[in-house]
Amino acid sequence: RARFRTFLRTCVDGVVSNWKRAEGRAKRGGAVEFVAMDFDAAEREFAEAAPAADGDVEAYFQREWVRAVFEHAIARLRAECEAEGKERHFALFVRYDVEAARTDVRPSYADLARDFSLPETQVTNFLALARRRFRHHVLQALAELTGSQDEYAEAVRDLLGVTPP
Repeated sequence: RARFRTFLRTCVDGVVSNWKRAEGRAKRGGAVEFVAMDFDAAEREFAEAAPAADGDVEAYFQREWVRAVFEHAIARLRAECEAEGKERHFALFVRYDVEAARTDVRPSYADLARDFSLPETQVTNFLALARRRFRHHVLQALAELTGSQDEYAEAVRDLLGVTPP
């Protein structure tokens, strides 16, 4: 015969154990990651990206869609380069192609070679690889977003100005 205290402790341990197990289950929210929301930053970004009052909504939608596809492809390229240890490739791509597109000031290959301590030929090769992979990720994103082969071909022509492979 056990003492009442032992019996009570065994029951409480069982309840706590079941509670911890249930807390970790996906259907009880165990797989959910809580993220803090920054509403002020979201409002500022929305205000900056909103179309003009007299602007063409179709053109605005098209611009935002292109931006979203490119951001997705850049994120994939970053992950791929980090996984393969090619952070320099990605950094060169961002500096030459992404940042330069925003500022309209493009550094020369010689400047990049000096800043990254690389020969100019290697800068050329690194950028070629990053651009090729970026294009692959853009095409992959378009394939995932479109519903048919004709829609895919039209999206590739509109976005890249080429006939799809």
